[in-house]
Amino acid sequence: VTSEMKRNPSTQESRDVHTKEPKPTNGHPKSFQQDAFWFVVCVGGIYVSYLAFSYVHEILTSTENGPDKRKFHNPQFFVFAQCFVNTIVCWLTSLYLREKPTIPVQSFIPLSLTYATAMIATNASTSYVDFPTMILAKTCKPIPVMIMTVLVLKKQQTVWKYLSVSMITIGICIFSYRPGKGGQETTYLGALLLMLALMMDGLTGPFQERLIRRHQPSQNTMMLYTNFLSSIILIITLSVTGEGIHGINMLIQYPILLLELLVMSLLGAIGQNFIYLCIFKFGSLVCSLVTTTRKFFSMLISVIAFGHSLTELQWLGTSVVFLGLAMDLFQSNRHRMSAKKTQ
Repeated sequence: VTSEMKRNPSTQESRDVHTKEPKPTNGHPKSFQQDAFWFVVCVGGIYVSYLAFSYVHEILTSTENGPDKRKFHNPQFFVFAQCFVNTIVCWLTSLYLREKPTIPVQSFIPLSLTYATAMIATNASTSYVDFPTMILAKTCKPIPVMIMTVLVLKKQQTVWKYLSVSMITIGICIFSYRPGKGGQETTYLGALLLMLALMMDGLTGPFQERLIRRHQPSQNTMMLYTNFLSSIILIITLSVTGEGIHGINMLIQYPILLLELLVMSLLGAIGQNFIYLCIFKFGSLVCSLVTTTRKFFSMLISVIAFGHSLTELQWLGTSVVFLGLAMDLFQSNRHRMSAKKTQ
C-alpha cells in the first residue's frame, strides 16, 4: 500500500469516505486484470484488517480480567492509542514519501475535535449497548450527512435520499425495539452516545471538504495532522478526567491488554490505508459499498463469536437498514453517472 502511495503522492483524500472523487488517470487504460487485482487487494485488506479490528476490540472491552473480573473499558484511552499509532504510521510514511507539509496545523483543529469526539462516543456507547447494535448504528452515516447538508449547506435532497434515510431510521427503530426488557435507561444513554457520534461524523465531512478545497493536502498529510492533533487533545482530556491513570494502571496490572490494544490500533491504521487506496483506485462510492458490507460481516462475527442473540425482529430491522443503504448507494451512483454524461 505504501509503495502504491509513493507512486501517487498527489492523491487527495480525507479520513473516511468523505473525499473527492479521483480524477481518471491519463495515458493507457488499465487492463481488466489490473483492476481486478487491485480490487481484490483493497477489499481483502479492508475486510481482513477491520474484521480483525472489530474482533480484537470486542475481546478487549468484554473480557473480565483478574479475580475481581474487571473490564477494560476506557473509551478515551482506546481512542488515544489508535490516534497515537496512526500518527506514528503516518509520520513514518511521510519520511518514506519525503513529504514536507506546508499547511497550517491549526487548520485541522475543528476536524480533529469532531474526529476524536466521534470515536470516543462510539467506544463509550459499548458500555450501554451491545456490539452488534453499535456496528449497525455506525452504518447510518447517511442520516447525519443529509441533515448537515440540508441545514448547513442549504442543499436540497432527492426523494430517493429521503426515502433511503427513512428506511434506515425505521430499521434502527425496529432493531432497538425490545418490549418487556429492563434497563431502558442504559439503552437510551447508549443511543444518545451513538447519536453524538453520528452527529460528529456528519460534521467531519464538511470540515474535510473545506480543508481539501483550501489547502489540497495529500491523504497522508490529512491523516497525520488529524491524528496528531487528536492525540494532543486526548492527552489533555485524559489528564483532566483521570482516565489516563486508570488506563495505565490496567495495562500494568494486566500486560496482555497492552498487546491487544497495540494489535487493535495497528489493524486500524492498516485498514485506513487500504480505504484510501480503494478510494484512489475505484472512487468513494465503491469504497462506501465495501465498508458498508464489511460492517454487516463484523456484526455477524460478533453475534456468532461472542454469543449475542438477535431476535427475528432485530434481523428484520437489520435487513431494512442495509436495504436502505443499498438504495442510497445505487441512487448516488445513478446521479453521478448522469452528471458525467451531461458534462
